[in-house]
Amino acid sequence: MKLNQLNGFVFDSESGVIGEVAGVDFIKQTISIIEDGEDEKVILAKLANAIFLEEVGAIGGTIVINHDVVETPDGKMYEIVLVDSNKVQLHLLDKKLNRIEAGDIIAKTDLHVLEPYVELVDNIYLLKLEDKVDFNIKVVRTQLFHENEIAFFYACNNVEKEEIDLIKVVFVGHHLIKEELYERFTLTHEEYLNHIENKSIIETDPSALIALMNGKKSPIEKVVENTDTDTDYCEDCGGEFDCDCREW
Repeated sequence: MKLNQLNGFVFDSESGVIGEVAGVDFIKQTISIIEDGEDEKVILAKLANAIFLEEVGAIGGTIVINHDVVETPDGKMYEIVLVDSNKVQLHLLDKKLNRIEAGDIIAKTDLHVLEPYVELVDNIYLLKLEDKVDFNIKVVRTQLFHENEIAFFYACNNVEKEEIDLIKVVFVGHHLIKEELYERFTLTHEEYLNHIENKSIIETDPSALIALMNGKKSPIEKVVENTDTDTDYCEDCGGEFDCDCREW
């Protein structure tokens, strides 16, 4: 850590907070971070978990810090990386935010020339944090394994193996859903995130299972596309608009 970084920005790898440095206690080995947002909440973090990020310039009046990501109109993303005290380099990223090609090196003072061509997305540390699979169990619905059918699964996260076990909902509480076969599938974290991104798997509200207990619908519903009717269907349980699900 350099002394000039105490006037810059910092990312707390434990809480996922990024913001300005408010102060450092070298005796207690803690750092105070002003969380980015309207409330300007101050977060106390361990100094060992702090990643210091220097300001490198501005694009369109917006401050740019080291490892910020910009996107072009055609969907290409670039990470802005500080090379030295005067220069930055643009690295082309893939969809998983991995660097795949080193780009141009430009002066920090010339960053503003990118304004017509790119839009600032976020810092790469925050973007990668969003891609983490850190839940324990979630309820999901999917059309992945049954063409033209909706199925409910418990998504169980095996953190050590970085795998997701999808276990088909057969019981809701002590209630056995009739005529449902037991099914189980395993996906890697990367595969799971890919399916979440393309919406072949959708994380849903557990309250959707309450409808099953009340005998409203089976966890597998045929999806009927009928353009001649105005009937609304719940995206969570597949039932009609008068179901018990909270979210639509």
